Amino acid sequence: MPAGLCLFIAALLWGSSFAALKYAVNFYDPTFVIFLRMLPTFSICLCLWLWVKRFKYQQGTGNIY
Repeated sequence: MPAGLCLFIAALLWGSSFAALKYAVNFYDPTFVIFLRMLPTFSICLCLWLWVKRFKYQQGTGNIY
């Protein structure tokens, strides 16, 4: 996927989240809304952490040329 399209989608999602947050806070407690936003983020980060943790660091020679 082209980088420009990814940036456009990210900006669209990020911008629409403000409108959705404002709408959700009118109906639910703000603490509950923030908790619901952080729960999927935490689970995604946890899955990514388990995936990233598998990689082993290998020191290079230090020569870049």
